[in-house]
Amino acid sequence: MNILFLAQFPILENSGGVQRVTSILAEGFVDKGHQVYYLSTTEPSEKYPKDDRQFYVSSLSESIGSQCSEFVKQKNIDIIINQAGVYDNITKILEIVRKNNDNVKILTVHHNCIACLNENYREILLGNKGTVVTLLKNFLDYKVTWDFLKWKNRIKYRGLFTKSLKISNRLVLLADKFENELFQLGVQNLKKVVAIPNPASFEAFPSAIAEKQNRIVFVGRLEYAQKRVDRLMEIYHKLHDTYEDWNFDIVGDGKERYWMEDYKKSHRLDRIHFHGFQDPKPFLKKAKIFTLTSDFEGFGMVLLEAQAFATVPVVFRCFSAIEDIVPRDTAVILEQFDNDLYVSKVKELISLPASLASFARMSLANVTRFQSKKVVDQWLELFKKL
Repeated sequence: MNILFLAQFPILENSGGVQRVTSILAEGFVDKGHQVYYLSTTEPSEKYPKDDRQFYVSSLSESIGSQCSEFVKQKNIDIIINQAGVYDNITKILEIVRKNNDNVKILTVHHNCIACLNENYREILLGNKGTVVTLLKNFLDYKVTWDFLKWKNRIKYRGLFTKSLKISNRLVLLADKFENELFQLGVQNLKKVVAIPNPASFEAFPSAIAEKQNRIVFVGRLEYAQKRVDRLMEIYHKLHDTYEDWNFDIVGDGKERYWMEDYKKSHRLDRIHFHGFQDPKPFLKKAKIFTLTSDFEGFGMVLLEAQAFATVPVVFRCFSAIEDIVPRDTAVILEQFDNDLYVSKVKELISLPASLASFARMSLANVTRFQSKKVVDQWLELFKKL
């Protein structure tokens, strides 16, 4: 079969969880004898590495839908895996592709949680610094206002899911719990909905236990929205002042990096280190604790990546299925978005080496549940049913 991964961004393995998932699945499909292509609705750039699989159509073009449709015909695509979820611009493109390619099968993958996008709506909007909402916070910050905004958000997402389901052969969610959340959102037709987890990026690496240093690590995009790096810096600041023999690694890049580096400089946090986009493995091998401060996640690939190297995650309950991915004996899960509580839990881990070691061992065992071969086989079974 000829399989096309469609996304609004290039597939660069170390630039995000969805990209890593796509690369892992692509390699699994190729190993099974299938041909794989990537198509991105992003302007091509010299900064992107050359990849024979990667093609581009400009999102600025009025004929983008026709261009995608023609690409599907030229490459004789059998299956499109839409990695952009229910993103409306991609759904509109797929409507044109569907109209012009009767035989192509479309699988839309929703990489986010569902209920948490509404439950944490206030935090998500206020996390976008400099927007109209944050500038008007003092006038808008009332329960009745947020109830109304959340209601509008529910209507919006119900429409996006319904529209996407009409043109997709299947909607793939990352956990069974999300199916009930979709129903609670008001999406009635769930016959096309299936759940397939993401594959772990790395195999379990038990020897990493011997390489551990007094290091805490974050891996991800440096953004306020979703990732909430403002929380991260406040937490690292408090831990930095308490533990003089610990270092803090930040692996990733994004629009808030300059603000974060200014924060580090102004508070003299000399043991916080910025590394940009890099292969996270060397940093995960050395770190004892992994920090995730997001408002929401769909699966939290980085949690499994950390656990593969016996690095213990500390995370807010940012999606309902989090314990399906990292059970409580493998990670510290905080019920409230409270920075002081987060700091106290990290301190507790540091002060109890035996407990930290137990979490690390259980983390390694947990990763085996998400071996790439197992997940690729689930996808291949789904292909057979189309």
